[in-house]
Amino acid sequence: MKIELSQERENFNKKRKVQIFYIAIFCLLIICIPFFGTKFPPATDLPQHLAQIRLFIEHNSINPDVYSIQWFGPNNLIYFFIGLGWAICGPKYLGVMILLFLAFTWLMSVFFIGYQLQRPIEGLILALPLFFNHAFYWGFLNFIIGFPVFLVWLYLTQKRNFEFFSLYQLGCIGLTFLLYEGHALWLLMGGIWIILLSLIHKFSIKQFLFWVSNFIPVGLLSLFWYPRFSLQRAQAGFDVFPHWYSSLFERLSFKWVVNSAFGGIRGPFEYIFFLIIVIWIVFAFIQNRKGLKTKINVNLMAASILLLIFSFFAPDKYMNTIYFNTRWFPLGVILLLLAMPPLKFPFKIKVVTALIVLIIFSFLTARIWHIYEKEELSGLEASLVKITPYSRVLGLDFVKESKFIKNRPFLQIFAYAQVFKGAKINFSFAEHYSGIVVFRKKRKISWTPGLEWFPERVRKSDLKWFDYVLINAKNEIHAVFSNLNELEALSQHGPWRIYKVNTNNMKN
Repeated sequence: MKIELSQERENFNKKRKVQIFYIAIFCLLIICIPFFGTKFPPATDLPQHLAQIRLFIEHNSINPDVYSIQWFGPNNLIYFFIGLGWAICGPKYLGVMILLFLAFTWLMSVFFIGYQLQRPIEGLILALPLFFNHAFYWGFLNFIIGFPVFLVWLYLTQKRNFEFFSLYQLGCIGLTFLLYEGHALWLLMGGIWIILLSLIHKFSIKQFLFWVSNFIPVGLLSLFWYPRFSLQRAQAGFDVFPHWYSSLFERLSFKWVVNSAFGGIRGPFEYIFFLIIVIWIVFAFIQNRKGLKTKINVNLMAASILLLIFSFFAPDKYMNTIYFNTRWFPLGVILLLLAMPPLKFPFKIKVVTALIVLIIFSFLTARIWHIYEKEELSGLEASLVKITPYSRVLGLDFVKESKFIKNRPFLQIFAYAQVFKGAKINFSFAEHYSGIVVFRKKRKISWTPGLEWFPERVRKSDLKWFDYVLINAKNEIHAVFSNLNELEALSQHGPWRIYKVNTNNMKN
């Protein structure tokens, strides 16, 4: 009888493995849909991250005395993959490629931990739209790549029997380095998780010391890095203090919650899909309320609560890191979906329904991206083509707000001039001191600072420091710049236009 049950369980596991594999492949094709046909995905910081590789490549040959490489700093994991993508396809399609890669890593890590911990397949599917959250639309690539690493970390910490100085511990130490290299915040969260886990499962002193010992090598590295990073940011003029811009009452509002879970596309689009997720969780709770403790995954639920609490109480901004709190919220919702027990409906109905939700979400996202690029990025590609390689480019975004995408999707687009043409630009992430390439010394600028945020502050005297001005504006503002003797309009159509600075007409 035991042999028959064992064989039946083995057959069930094989069947489930095959189901998850094919569903994962199908889901991957679905979430790739928005990326087909787009050249400039709406991820604000994306071009600046791509530009880091341009600076890295040119560091030794062109600017050996200007930049330095932070080999042992955190947040560098994403640049390994961007650099690999650059070597494979060059900069032209690199932005789309790296975002597709991140979508792939999220999907695979979600399905991996879902399979290993035997979580409901429909929950895995429904978690995928949350990849397109405000951290994605802001282009926080080094933070985004840390989530799959954290999921693997959650899985590894399930183990209770281990030995010091074993291959298992070596793997754990390696994973703490990946957390650190993903983003310094992920290393912090990984450490907090160990403390929480030790309280939940009442670790022995030996168990606790085992997990703490895994953090010693990377902890020493971070202790060397953080004081220097903090000093560099303060000297660069960045605001490094914590700020709570939204009150706890505001954070409990439905609008705040939806914007924290998604926060990328304007209109009712995200509210509808968030409600679907909430309804799904509520039904799973109600249908399984009897014996709920035995049906949920305690560790995933605890990790979810940790991230959600952090979202509600942490500062909005710290160390010049924006969305310091809300970037954790969609991840907490994903873990909540994974932790919940299955709905008590037929398997095919649950899975097909979840897939329909994902398909609709993906096609609507693709449609909005297409309209956004066609209308609001018109003239951008033609303008970039006209820029001379290794020239100096000033980027001015007067439009600021998009009709389709929330926040500031145009903020760093001028950095594509550096990505494609190697141009020197008015603001670079090398000034942040958090990427792989940083200025060796604080860059001295002679033009008005902060023009990427406040283009209205530009003065005629700023133009002489540049060869081109890339402007995103309405026709009325373009008319003003077109009439300046100091500028020559090289393009006439679309909100994005390029102007060449006429140095002969410059007044000293």
